[in-house]
Order: sequence, then structure tokens, then C-alpha cells
Amino acid sequence: MNINALPQEFPPSNIDLKRKEVSHISAWRDKEEFNAVYKQIFCSPKGDIGARERAAETLKVWKIRQNRHTPVSVLCTLAILEVQNRDSRQGDKVQANELKSLYSGAFTRFINFLTECHQQSGAGRKGSISARMKEIGIEGFLVELRHLCAHSSVSISLDVFRRSAEYCMNWLKVCYWKRELQLIQSCEGRQVKGGTLLDKIGDDLRYLVSVYDIGTKAIHKGARMIVGSEQHLTSSQFKLLKEHAEANNENQLSTIVSDVVEYMLEKLKFPKTPEATPAICDVLLNCQYMFEAAAKGQTQGLAQIHQQFVQTLVVKGFIQSYLEKLIAICEDDLEAPERRQGARFWATEIALAFRLLKKFKKLLKALPERTHQYKQQDHKRKMSKTVLAIYQNKLRVDLQNTIIIGTSVNCPWHLRLSRGYLMERILNVNEYTKELLPLILALAEPHLKLSQRESIEAATEKYTLNYLAVIEDQPDELPSSTPKRSAGSRSQAKVYSLEDVLKHTAEGAGEEAPARKKARKFGVWSEVPIDEGADWGQCPLGKLMWD
Repeated sequence: MNINALPQEFPPSNIDLKRKEVSHISAWRDKEEFNAVYKQIFCSPKGDIGARERAAETLKVWKIRQNRHTPVSVLCTLAILEVQNRDSRQGDKVQANELKSLYSGAFTRFINFLTECHQQSGAGRKGSISARMKEIGIEGFLVELRHLCAHSSVSISLDVFRRSAEYCMNWLKVCYWKRELQLIQSCEGRQVKGGTLLDKIGDDLRYLVSVYDIGTKAIHKGARMIVGSEQHLTSSQFKLLKEHAEANNENQLSTIVSDVVEYMLEKLKFPKTPEATPAICDVLLNCQYMFEAAAKGQTQGLAQIHQQFVQTLVVKGFIQSYLEKLIAICEDDLEAPERRQGARFWATEIALAFRLLKKFKKLLKALPERTHQYKQQDHKRKMSKTVLAIYQNKLRVDLQNTIIIGTSVNCPWHLRLSRGYLMERILNVNEYTKELLPLILALAEPHLKLSQRESIEAATEKYTLNYLAVIEDQPDELPSSTPKRSAGSRSQAKVYSLEDVLKHTAEGAGEEAPARKKARKFGVWSEVPIDEGADWGQCPLGKLMWD
């Protein structure tokens, strides 16, 4: 173990190296905080033990903030730094063997941290620890020192431990701390890559959404060309639409709207990260007239106008997040009533479109000839006469007022509505979601049994009717099936909740059920009878991370 010939330079290391094109959450607040800790550790005078101790305390805070996501190099720095601080502060007071044991544990953790990180990164899965450490620039003597520490650290001199600790800190300084200072930069929320849209893409998308909303408004009002749309729009809206039409040399409104949708959702280069989808949907929800017309009940032909828009959302994979945000608007008490009504209409239309797709695919499979196979550009083509006949004659669909998203038996589109998500919607049911809830229950995955859906729908209906009758005090707006009561009797009546109905259903089922068999015990476990079943969604072993 030649400790006198330590190298002065280290090869580049990819330990804790992050991707440059996306933003990352760090334990430190900004680059200034990271730089301050770096200076306390590596630039403070040797006699300034307090600065290094403050740095160690900050590293502990970082470790608490990020837990298992803490960079390995930070953990290695903390392991060595704590022992060095103890040696500098109490070196003469601490027994030599105790200090050797502390150094021994620090070196063992140092090597173990780096080895595990190197394995998880996909490199160096085979070979010895010495070979793995050599790949990242760690000299073999340190692995040999770790091996000696595992057997007997007493036989190693303190001078070897101290000089080896300096070597480790020099390696960390060059291969992690200096590298990160050159690469990292502070950012604000709007600058986050992946979580939100970049300025250029966000501005382009907001402009296109404005043009789309104005164009569809003019079409819904009855205009077909740019010239005839002026009477239906405000001066600023007409000016924006006219400028866009002149820039693209197009006067027909339907063509303008179609081109905007195609460019907006197919040619814009959105970040390919899951976090970007919610940010995109937030911008797409800024279609003011799309919600305004639905809230006023002016829905004739509205679905047909926006069908290409919804189809493109489905094809691009934005529909799941878009629907969830519509439902969130319905449940948000701070949103304006008109916007909540519009969100309810479009959430209902999208849910109906997916239920209609399931019926269409089921019917198409039953036909003698299944020649309608899914193709990549099906959503851009016009429906064939056969598909059109199925929707109109078999399914009795009003094509002007119904969104159609599928024209083939093998189209892969569906919603992923977990039971956990549905349970949250049941608990948050209100006047805007009570009619939507039965539709999304039918789209649950895994599918709910018919009896389960009927019980939930009955409980939800009972809850919403009583809740609205008592809280809103508007008996004339309730459905005709609900008997009207005087204000005095209504204030004294019991308000039934979802729990009451489920309890009543369980009691009724219990009276008819035969006597239960005694569950067999297996130590701390007990057997669940097969006929009773189990709600695996509430079991930790059956709980999925996205529920």
C-alpha cells in the first residue's frame, strides 16, 4: 500500500452526474448555498474547525431533505468530514483505537456508497470492488485499506488514516464538488424544464389556443369565412383572427381551426416528460368560449366542432390529464359557476365518448367481417360508410352532438381510472359531478361489478339529493321523483350520507347471508373466506404507487 505516491489529478467521474436537458430537485436551495458549503469544507483555513463543523451540519440537513435521493458524493463527504472534525477537535482527548475505529467505519461507508451507486447506474455489475473503483478513479490502496479495516483497524497507523482521508476529500472535491459548481444553476418555477413549458413553446401554445377558441366561436355562431365572422366577435378577437388568416393565406374558418389543431398538438415540440402533460393541459383549458357556450346551454353542434381537438388529445396521450383537470374544476369551490358548468359538460362528453367507443368495439367484433383494423392516421381520415352506419343505425348516435374518438376495433385508446381515484371522486361528489360519476364508474380499471356500481350510484344519488335539499334550500330545483317538503320538516329531517346507505346495504346483505365459518388462524395471519372476498385496494400489498 504505497501512500506516498498519491496522484495529483483524477479522471472524470460520472457519479451523481445528472441529465442536462431537464431540471432536478436538489437538497440545497440554490447554487449560492452549494457554493457556501463547498468553501466551508475545502477553502477554510485548517484552524477554522467551526466552518467545517457548520458544513457537516448543513450536509446532515441535506440528507434529511432528500433522504434516499441524497447524492452519494454528499454522503461520502459527510462520512469523511465528520471523522476529520472529530479528530481535529478532540484528537488528543480521544483514544487512538477509538479514532481508528471511526476512520475505519468512514472508509467502509465511503467505498460501499460508491460501489452501490456504480452498480445501480448499470455499469460495473461484474468484477471486483477494486476494478469498479478503478473505473471511477479511486486508487486500489483505498480498497485494500477498506479490506484491512474489516479485519483489524488497530494495526493501521493514524497517519495512514489521516492521509487517506485527505485523498478521499481531494477526490470528492475534483470529481463532484467542482464539477457540480460548473454545471448547476439556480432556477425559478417558471424556468423548470419538464414540470412547466419553456417560454417559447408556452407562448406559441397560448397564441394558438386563443386563435382556436376565437375560430370555433365564430363557427358555432354560424360564420364560415373570415369576412362573416366580424359580427360575432369583439374587435380584438376579430383582429387576432384576421391577422392569423392573412399570415397563413386562408379565409375558411374550418380550415384555419383544423390547421391550428394539427400544428398545436402535432408539430409543436413539447418536452417528452410526464410532468409536461399537466402543464400543456393547463394552457388548453384556457378556451373561454368552449366553456362559456356549454355553461349557457348553447351546445347544439358544439361536440362536432371540437371533435378533432378531442381526438388529437386522445391520440397524443393528453386526454387522461385533461379529463382529470376538468373534474378538478367541477370539484373546486373557488371556480366560477359558469366555468364549473362548462367543465361538467366537457367531462361528461369525454366520458360518454369512451363508453361509446367500448360499445362500438364490442359491436364491431361481433360482425362477420372484421376488416376495420386500426391505422396510425385513422383519426385524420373521414369515417367510412360502414362505420358511419354502425354509429347512426346500430348505436343511434347524433353525430352533430356526440364526440366520436374511434373508428376501428383495434384502436388502443382508453382511460386509466383507478379505484383509488374513483373513491376520491365519490367522497367529493357535488351537484356538478353527481351525473358524471356513474359514467366514470363504468370506465374503472379493474372493472367494477354491476352490483357494486349500482350500490355506489344509489348511495351517491341519495347523498346528493339530501345534501342539496338541506344545504342549498332549493326544493323546486330537485328532480320530480323527490317529494317536496316544507322548510320546517326539511330542517328537522335526517341528512343521509354515503355511509348510511352503505351501512344499510351491508345490514340487508348480512340478514340474507348464511352463518359465517370460523376463520382459520395461521400464527398472526387468518384465512379470508373465498365467498367474502377482500378489498385488496385497501391492502398495502395490493396498493399501487399511482393509486
